[in-house]
Amino acid sequence: MTQHGLVWDTWNVVHPDTPPLVAESEQEQVDLFGVTCDSKLNIFSPKDVAKATGDPNPKRIDYVFTSEATVENVEVTCTELIPHLGLNYSDHFAVSVTLQLPQVIPTPKQNGHIPQDIFNNIREIIFAYTLREQKGNALRCCHFFLSLAVCTSMLTGMWFVEQKGSIFVMMFFSTMCSWCGVLDGVIGYVWGRWELRSLKEFQSEMDLARRVYAQEGFQVA
Repeated sequence: MTQHGLVWDTWNVVHPDTPPLVAESEQEQVDLFGVTCDSKLNIFSPKDVAKATGDPNPKRIDYVFTSEATVENVEVTCTELIPHLGLNYSDHFAVSVTLQLPQVIPTPKQNGHIPQDIFNNIREIIFAYTLREQKGNALRCCHFFLSLAVCTSMLTGMWFVEQKGSIFVMMFFSTMCSWCGVLDGVIGYVWGRWELRSLKEFQSEMDLARRVYAQEGFQVA
């Protein structure tokens, strides 16, 4: 399947008549609708998606665009768990596309366009996802500093406690609290910053695409 002179969402090329997302099974949501994020099949998805994201539905927010090529196949991949770990590869599933490129690259045409809603929707999703990550990272960092305060209080309090059983309980609690706090701090400060940088990079790529298509006469917002 191919469309010449335009830029196309490869999933819609292969699945042009996909109905609206309704209460199908989790696997059908992936296979039929291209869901890549917030799927119940992904172990990293929030337990309560509606509370975490403001939308109870899984989402297709990973796209592959192409033009002047035949789209032979497109599917969501990397949905299986990592062997011996029981974890998914990422909090997003991957999208795999098989293309057949033309042997002769045709002259670019100026009669196509990228629908305005695509750029606008992607921008809104990036903004909402960025706010979610910033809030989550802030809470994780607050947990880290709170755990430091609790551990310091526990270790200081042990100087004034004589019962060995109480000392053991305080040491055990402070140790567990410090482990959880450090883990949350690393996730919030290190991995969270990586996620935000990736979102910022993706947003800059979309802004660049918007400017490029505008310069070439494509209709964008």
